[in-house]
Amino acid sequence: MKALVWQYGKELMRHPWEVLMMLGLTVLFAFVISGGSDSAQSQNDVRVYSTSLSDEALHGIVDRLNSEKPTVQFSIVTEEEAMELMNREVVEGVVNLGESSYEIVVQREGTMLVPLVQPLLDQFYTTERLTDVVGDPVREKMSQLAEAFTVEKETMQRGSQFDPSLHFLFGFTLYFSIFTTAFSVSSILQMKEEGIWNRLILSPTTKTSMYIGNIITSFLLGYAQIAVVLLLFKFVFRYSFYGGFWKLFIVVIPFLFAVMAIGVFLSGIVKNSRQLGAVIPLFATSAAMLGGAFWPLDVVESEWMLKLSYASPMMYGIDMMKGATVYNWPWKDFLWPAAVLFFMGAAVIGVGLNLMEKKAS
Repeated sequence: MKALVWQYGKELMRHPWEVLMMLGLTVLFAFVISGGSDSAQSQNDVRVYSTSLSDEALHGIVDRLNSEKPTVQFSIVTEEEAMELMNREVVEGVVNLGESSYEIVVQREGTMLVPLVQPLLDQFYTTERLTDVVGDPVREKMSQLAEAFTVEKETMQRGSQFDPSLHFLFGFTLYFSIFTTAFSVSSILQMKEEGIWNRLILSPTTKTSMYIGNIITSFLLGYAQIAVVLLLFKFVFRYSFYGGFWKLFIVVIPFLFAVMAIGVFLSGIVKNSRQLGAVIPLFATSAAMLGGAFWPLDVVESEWMLKLSYASPMMYGIDMMKGATVYNWPWKDFLWPAAVLFFMGAAVIGVGLNLMEKKAS
């Protein structure tokens, strides 16, 4: 078994292009679709400018906004700089502050910037209008009354529990790992077609060791691909993983086991490797679409589509990765999705191996 794993490693070193292509596609799609930046960092820094206020008045408003320790940090830029940042898609939007009102300029509808800053600005301008009407003494009395109550504040980012950058990163990472893992399992089918499998059976290596060696190799390839992608986005692109980065290397194991087992099952039901080359992309894309890899399941309105998502290992994999980071799950919350993925894998791997043996005989 060790010799088989070592041999596959040497083959990978000689022909690494397929794995490198999947790695490159993962980084490209995740980086481009997420906007090329970490939303956890970009949403906390809101750029503001003013077309009507003087510099002194603008600085005064921004200082008062930041002194209240809101969930965001307001930074002053010129109007030209704000438009340039918008055109380069560095920020999702900017805010034009006025004396008694404001305007939020966004790139597209549905951006997280609006629900993030609108309540803060509404509260600020309402307080300013109240001060103009009743005066500072009444405002001070209201502040004293407010101090008698304990108010728990929560950031919009944490309250919504959705980070689009990490969602797409996890989705495309798992999506392309399906190709690497499932296609590496298909090497068993290729060896049987080429007659290599029969020659290996005559060697001292047992058939069980041959199967286990192939399965371990496919698992390690998928795991290595996911690990490299996560390390790149952590240390090169500086993405924030909410303190759960190293948990990700544990929670992806059940997903990879399920995908590896499904790859064995697909290899057992097809007639040849050419058919498998058509079935794997179909399975990977269907699982990704149902499991929410390309879009959040929250935007799906069809009830039967949401019910079908429970049959996709992708949904459980993304949930576990988000649970390790954005949701900050305790370890007990991982038990259910991990158990479902292990059950999926255990249910199909035995069937797949039996089908492969029947075809070989």
